[in-house]
Amino acid sequence: MAFIIDKEELKPGLIIFRRGDVEHKNFYCRIKLPKADRYKTISLKTSNINEARDRAYDYDADVRFRIKHEVPIFDKPFSDVSKEYIESQRAEAQGFTNLSQFDLAALLRILDQNWYFAPL
Repeated sequence: MAFIIDKEELKPGLIIFRRGDVEHKNFYCRIKLPKADRYKTISLKTSNINEARDRAYDYDADVRFRIKHEVPIFDKPFSDVSKEYIESQRAEAQGFTNLSQFDLAALLRILDQNWYFAPL
C-alpha cells in the first residue's frame, strides 16, 4: 500500500493527504519551505476534507509568518530526539523507568558514554 493516499495539491508547495500506513483516516498537510529542500508535515487531526483544507491553509500562513519573523519552524531537530531516545533506553537498561528517578550525578554518569558503555 502507498504511504501517501488521497493526495490533493491546494497550491504549489502545499498538499493535503492521508497516510496509508495507519489505521485512522485523518489528513496531514505537507508544506514546502521556501529556499530550502525541506518540508514541514503536520497532522490536521480531522478526516473531513473541507476542514482539512482550511486547517492546511492556516498552517501554511503560520509557517510563512514564522519564516518572515525568524521564528523557529521545527520544535526539535531529529538529532535531539534521537539523543533523548538513546538516553531513555540507557536509563531503562540501568533499571530506571524515567529520568525523574535520577539524581544529577547519576544522570551525568549515564550521559557520559564511556562511564557504563563502550563508545558506539
